Amino acid sequence: MDAHLFPQLFESVPDALVVVDQNGVIVLANQQASRLFGYLPQGLIGQPIVALIPPEARERHRAHRTGYMTSPRVRPMGGGAMALVGQRRDGTQFPVEIALSPLP
Repeated sequence: MDAHLFPQLFESVPDALVVVDQNGVIVLANQQASRLFGYLPQGLIGQPIVALIPPEARERHRAHRTGYMTSPRVRPMGGGAMALVGQRRDGTQFPVEIALSPLP
């Protein structure tokens, strides 16, 4: 794929997309993610991913992220009776669906 197409493709996807480094810092987010979580365009870049998670779930998320980084693979998060919740910049919470995909 032409490297110049990636930014256009990343922004044209109707879903919120967030890329996080091994330290849990957001390194790339599309405009849909910024809008969904209440940030200005590019406002998510440099934020810790836990900023998008309710405080009561942050420690659990850190443990899951550490485990995922030891064996990354494509997989959905949650499932079954586990409802996932995101948190906007203003503190409001909303249900989310999350899928993980490692990038080399």
